Amino acid sequence: MEQYEQALLALKRCLQLEPNFKKATEDLNFLENYLKRIYDNVVRKGKLKNSKIKQLSGSLKTASTTVVNDQSEYKIVHSIENELRFGPNPGTNCRGKVVSIIFNEKIIP
Repeated sequence: MEQYEQALLALKRCLQLEPNFKKATEDLNFLENYLKRIYDNVVRKGKLKNSKIKQLSGSLKTASTTVVNDQSEYKIVHSIENELRFGPNPGTNCRGKVVSIIFNEKIIP
């Protein structure tokens, strides 16, 4: 689970100690803007258009697949979800991020 609150506190503390640290300033601004967009979408209760979902998912880094070869060494391969095979993908670990959760009160049989 992402620990956004701790990340925000750490970046703010970093800037208190070193106010001219450009990378920390950029990361803090990016994180605050990203969390604001997510909050705004949660307030709308998941009423997102397809274009908005694509925009949010595009703002995240490309998903990566970690592959274990025969020598038990790890190799990171950047890929998209449709490059995976349907069903089991032996020797593959996937990592991704949840962009939005859309709650639906209707019960679907």
